[in-house]
Amino acid sequence: MKKIIIATFLICAVLISTFYNIVLAFNPYSESRRPLNIGISLKYKTEVFGEPFGRDDLPNKGFIVVPNGGMINEKGEKGEYAYLGYNYKDQPITNDKYFRSIEKIGSVFDRNYENVVWQDILPEAPNSWYDIRKNPALLNYMLTTNFYDEDHITAGKTDTGLNLLKLFKIPEGSTDYSEIFRKAWVLTTPDTGSAHIRLRYNDTNWNTIRIPAIPTIECIMTAEADKKAIETGKTESVTVKIDTSHSYWVMADQESKNISERRYWAGTSPDKVESEIVTTQGNVCYITLPNV
Repeated sequence: MKKIIIATFLICAVLISTFYNIVLAFNPYSESRRPLNIGISLKYKTEVFGEPFGRDDLPNKGFIVVPNGGMINEKGEKGEYAYLGYNYKDQPITNDKYFRSIEKIGSVFDRNYENVVWQDILPEAPNSWYDIRKNPALLNYMLTTNFYDEDHITAGKTDTGLNLLKLFKIPEGSTDYSEIFRKAWVLTTPDTGSAHIRLRYNDTNWNTIRIPAIPTIECIMTAEADKKAIETGKTESVTVKIDTSHSYWVMADQESKNISERRYWAGTSPDKVESEIVTTQGNVCYITLPNV
């Protein structure tokens, strides 16, 4: 009996560089074994462990009531806690959607963050860049990708038009990123959802900016042949149904199944007989292999 082997290849019309070669995958536990909070991780598009929480010294103990909030407090009210939960290293993740009062949403910073003095966060900020600096592609993505900020005049509805290089006014062509490394505390990275970065200004105030997740394509495939086995010594044609309807791509944290072109092929082993490549817009493809 010869075993049927199925292969597929997926192409998306959106230009996504394979240079990053990073797979978005959440860890099941943090370093201290806090469990992954799947609901919050998916809702806020980043890796979060444990439960959202506030702080006793903040108004309403660090919870703001807003109708479209993604969290619910002990009173059953919808809103946002000051912290999403914890990152993989068990450090609190500040929530960009939390404000001390509703009036602050979209009104803390002007378009270019004029007259804002960002302060060092030591040693947390430099330590958070340690592994990132070893990965040039990831570092470049984080420095050059425009970020979102609910405190900014854009109110998180669009990106701010700024990236970290522009925010810290790093001269064009410079490779001295030391100011960024001192002042931007990376809480989560864009290879596990969107990156959340904590900044500090005016002594004690903090702000969180978000960098969208690295663009990715997820190819999810099922395959089924119309025959389970062929008698030894005989050859037959076999038709394979390949289904990639659940595949999707992610760009700027937005998922889409709108894929303009897909390419499929099928083959057999051990003779390595392969079909012609079929190019189609369809998410279901039937390929017939002769003489299997």
